[in-house]
Amino acid sequence: NASAPSAHIHPIRINTSKTALMIGVLLAVCGNLVISIGLNVQKYVHNRNEARSECDRRPFTAQPLWWVGLIGTVAGEVGNFMAFGFAGADIVTPLGAVAVVSNA
Repeated sequence: NASAPSAHIHPIRINTSKTALMIGVLLAVCGNLVISIGLNVQKYVHNRNEARSECDRRPFTAQPLWWVGLIGTVAGEVGNFMAFGFAGADIVTPLGAVAVVSNA
């Protein structure tokens, strides 16, 4: 009578070291600042395009600066996502207010 191998369940360990928390906070703050800058660059491109005459307007996807803003926004979101690996959601999520303050 062969017995089934016992399954070992390992508890999830949450990294709460001060270094990890600081890395998470820095990633979240920097990520939100980069998001804010990227969105402002995109808005600048849209406003600049609207100021042109109707025949001089170009699709925003044809303007390199708009892509710089989009890449910045995506990079900032990646930074935010990485922050959750170092600090808990209870710390990282409220830091999203940095984007609100930096856009004011």
